[in-house]
Amino acid sequence: MGGVIALTIRLPDGTEHRMERWTNITPDLVHDPKFLKGDVKIAEDVIQHWLTESAKKSKGVTLISSWQMYKNPYLAPSEYGILVIDYAKKTIVDCQGYVDVLTIMDIQPEYKTLKAAKLLGKKVYDDKNAKFPMRIYEVKHPAWDIFKTKSFKDAKKKIEELGFVLSPQEEKIWNARIKDGGAP
Repeated sequence: MGGVIALTIRLPDGTEHRMERWTNITPDLVHDPKFLKGDVKIAEDVIQHWLTESAKKSKGVTLISSWQMYKNPYLAPSEYGILVIDYAKKTIVDCQGYVDVLTIMDIQPEYKTLKAAKLLGKKVYDDKNAKFPMRIYEVKHPAWDIFKTKSFKDAKKKIEELGFVLSPQEEKIWNARIKDGGAP
């Protein structure tokens, strides 16, 4: 399973980075204890890697990796949807179908780190009878307001309320995705 997700990060100083990334980085980012507590360093690392790889790609270097960049660095939904991380307003807009920002399974690699950091909330699911028993826990986000929706229309509205300005091309992408059914 895999594909791409639109990821926009606005840093505390207001600088915006609009990317389209492989989904693989998403759990590592949104379930990192430092990120959950509002530390900007992990986001800066994600941005720096994207900038470095984008520069290589623009010079004609073929990139074959799970970090490969795509041609659509828009603040608009991609295959799996969109995730907007706004450090300036301490808000996450989550309208994507790849990783649950609000919960984590105890079988995911990040689980032990979150447990050690005391960032797990209450257990919301427990299947002791499954072939591979699993439990799902809430993830605490002490530094963030989370706006989670399955509606592209609602996500677009929230993004605009946060002060992001969409380009004509981004408006076109949003309108097409909303018209197509409006959900990741």
